[in-house]
Amino acid sequence: MADYIGQAQGIRHPDKLLRLLQLLAFQIGRDRSVSELGNQLSMGRFAEGYFWRTYDQQEIDLVEEHCGGLHGFEIKWSPKANTRAPRAWAKGYPHGSFDVVSPANYLEYIVGPAA
Repeated sequence: MADYIGQAQGIRHPDKLLRLLQLLAFQIGRDRSVSELGNQLSMGRFAEGYFWRTYDQQEIDLVEEHCGGLHGFEIKWSPKANTRAPRAWAKGYPHGSFDVVSPANYLEYIVGPAA
């Protein structure tokens, strides 16, 4: 079944997705940590996720810390939204990346860029 899901949807590692669903189904009503699920799936360390906001209300919806880098994601419903990284983010984290995720491009973050 995992092969069928992967081929039909272009999902990377469909076997891991199927195993994750099984682990979650067996744990309904119990707390699970992302790290624990990653260990059980032999996937190693996941990125740590945070919300970022300054006192003057500049914000980024999701910041991931992964492999020593910071990656900011602004989630927008409209793909036409003209969104740039907040000035405080660009100044404070000059080597950090920033992307806007919308319905037009969200699949790139799930299955990877189109080949």
